Amino acid sequence: MTIDKKVLDKLMVGNAEIRMMDFDPSVWKETGAVTLDFSDADSIFTLKDSLSFDQDSPSITTIKIDQGDAEIASRAEKGDFTMEGRIPSIAAAVFDKFQSPEGSATYSVTGGDGTKYSGKGYSTDLKKLQQTVLIVSDDKKTAVVFACVDIYAAFAGISGDDPAGVLLSGAIKQNPYGADYLILLEGESTGA
Repeated sequence: MTIDKKVLDKLMVGNAEIRMMDFDPSVWKETGAVTLDFSDADSIFTLKDSLSFDQDSPSITTIKIDQGDAEIASRAEKGDFTMEGRIPSIAAAVFDKFQSPEGSATYSVTGGDGTKYSGKGYSTDLKKLQQTVLIVSDDKKTAVVFACVDIYAAFAGISGDDPAGVLLSGAIKQNPYGADYLILLEGESTGA
C-alpha cells in the first residue's frame, strides 16, 4: 500500500459513540477472526471536548562513541498511552460503575427549604476497571478500539458551566493476547 493524498479520506474526528465493556482475555485469544460485540456494552457520554486519547512520543536515547562524537546506535522507550474524559452526570449507575460504594446504607437528607433527597455513599478510594473501549467518529465511518484500558475515576465537581460528574483517567495497556488497539473503517474487512 502506498501512502499518498488519498489517506486524507480516512479521518477520525469527534466521538459520536463511546462504549465500554469488561476486558475479556478469552475474546482476544481467538485465532483467525476476533469478533467484538459492543451492542450490550455501557454507553458513555462525555462533556464536549473532554475526551482525549494520546500516546506520548517515544523517549529516544542515542549511543555515541568518544571518537568524533559519532552516533552508533539508538534505543527507544514507547511513550505513555492515556485516555481522559469527563462524564457530566451524578446518576447512581455512573458512580456505581466507576466509584466504590461505601457500605449498603441508603442516605436521606432534608435541605434547608424542606426538599428531601436520598442516595448512596461512595468512597474516595480508587477503583480500577479493566475495560475494552470503542470510540466511533462523528461521521461513523471510522472507529478505534482499545483492547485493555485500566480506568480510574475521580469525582468532578461543578466548574463554571461544567456540571458535576466523573473524571475518567485511563492507561491504555498492552494486550497480552493480541492487538493493543484497532483502527477500523466502516464496511471494510481488510483494515485501514
